[in-house]
Amino acid sequence: MDETYHSNYSNSHVSRTLTSEADPLDLPYRQVTENANMEEYTTETTTGEIIKPVRSAATGKTEEWKLVTFSVDDPENPKNWSKAFKWYCTMVVSFTCFVVAFASSVITADIEGPAEQFGVSREVSLVVVTVFVIGFGVGKSLSVLWLDKLR
Repeated sequence: MDETYHSNYSNSHVSRTLTSEADPLDLPYRQVTENANMEEYTTETTTGEIIKPVRSAATGKTEEWKLVTFSVDDPENPKNWSKAFKWYCTMVVSFTCFVVAFASSVITADIEGPAEQFGVSREVSLVVVTVFVIGFGVGKSLSVLWLDKLR
C-alpha cells in the first residue's frame, strides 16, 4: 500500500492518503454513487477530521462539513491492528455464530426428555426449536424495520 503525504486542508497538519490497486467504489452491490467523495475512507489526518466546504442541495448555501477520519497511526483503526488481534476478532464473531446455531438445535438430541418431564407431547416440545429458528428470520426483518425508523 502506497502512502502519499499532503496537506490540502486548512485544519490538518499532515494527512496520509492510502492508495492501493483496489478501487474503493468497486463494490459487489452499488453502495455509493459514481461521484462519491472517498476521502473519508482513504485519508488519515493528524487531527482525525477533514473540514470541507460543501454546497447544500436544499438551500444552495456553502456549508463546512466535518468528515471524521482516523488519525495517522491511530490504534483504533482496524488497518493498524496486528494480524493476531484481527484473527482474535474474527474468531470471536465466528464462535458467536457457532454458539447461536448450536443453541438452536441442541435440544433436538433429547426432545423426549422435556416432553416427559413437563407432560406434553413431542410436537409441543418442538415448539422451542421452531420459535428459536423463526426468530432468526423474523428477528432480522423486524430489526431492519426498527432501524429504518431511527434514521
